[in-house]
Amino acid sequence: MDIATDAVTAVSAYGQPIDQFSFKDDGTYLNVVVSDDSWGEGMWNPEFVQGDLLLGRIPLADFSSDLPVVSTERYRELIGIGGYNMVNRFVGEHVLYGESSNWWNEVEEHNVYVTNYTTDDPVHTVALSHSVNRLEVLGDSAVVVGQKENDLQFTSIDLLGAPEPKVIATHAVPNASEGELRSHGFFFKQYEDKDFGVLGLPVRTSGNFTDSFIQESSSVIFLKVDPTKTFSDLGQLASSNKSVDDNCQVSCVDWYGNSRPIFYRGRIFALLGYELVEGKLQETAIEEIHRIDFTPVTPASL
Repeated sequence: MDIATDAVTAVSAYGQPIDQFSFKDDGTYLNVVVSDDSWGEGMWNPEFVQGDLLLGRIPLADFSSDLPVVSTERYRELIGIGGYNMVNRFVGEHVLYGESSNWWNEVEEHNVYVTNYTTDDPVHTVALSHSVNRLEVLGDSAVVVGQKENDLQFTSIDLLGAPEPKVIATHAVPNASEGELRSHGFFFKQYEDKDFGVLGLPVRTSGNFTDSFIQESSSVIFLKVDPTKTFSDLGQLASSNKSVDDNCQVSCVDWYGNSRPIFYRGRIFALLGYELVEGKLQETAIEEIHRIDFTPVTPASL
């Protein structure tokens, strides 16, 4: 839809996108990952993939008020992965996807699949030591976050090296799991005046890793990312672990998640439930310098 003119154009396409990350508008084409069969659009259903997995590449010039049908020639088949929960992400000229472990099924083979969506590049299988729970952009590379038994692992993927994508490095955080599986839980900040970046992600150090939608994060972990896309631990900004239940009036982990890293005007924060913690980046670690507690006060009984 053209916001300036209110003109609406569309195409009639085939398949079911996985989620919001299944789309990439590159200015000339709309690229989209779809499955040819799914459980529909109800809550959590699109991530259940069955049937063939396809990559559509539709010229934006084809969009019209006449609603033309997209030709089957605009699709190419990808390596299929059946089951729940599939994750996918466009990074640069590549699309990556894989299967996540979930609360009723532990994935036995841990692979991330990569292809250049602008060419007829074959789909490459990159073996990992952990599941594919999260795919994120790391400059011109990608990072895969997943679980290996009790450890949370981060793996950087080189997308530009020849002849095919490969693992750069893997960093393990012992006895930890993701504290927030929603997309807003992760953030990567590349410092323009430095030769490194910093990523942040909420984690938990107790409970089952599949509780990430309903259990509070214990801290936000920060990793330094050097120019070669290898990781080093900067430490954590931690919650005070106070148990608060105000029936989601002020903060609620279940509905929208309430933990995330925040990089704002040169400052670094960790939102952890009812606390906002500020940290200062030192040479090899992040150090807490301020903490605000906005726990709701229970009105006195009359």
